[in-house]
Amino acid sequence: MTATHLVVQGPPIADDGAETLRRIAGGSAVERLGPAAVRIRGADARSAAEVAIHCDARSLDWGFVADGRRLA
Repeated sequence: MTATHLVVQGPPIADDGAETLRRIAGGSAVERLGPAAVRIRGADARSAAEVAIHCDARSLDWGFVADGRRLA
């Protein structure tokens, strides 16, 4: 089974905000991609409803991406 990651971007994401997203998504680690983007490694796509609520309230764009895929 391919690992899934959650990629989130938008307004700057503080470290505690990234950690909250990791917990919501059930991920194993946070990888900072820049001041306004993070990748949550090992995220559970079944958390999509909770992720949507959290991100929509903060004007964050998000998506689940299979391991090895790149956003372009």
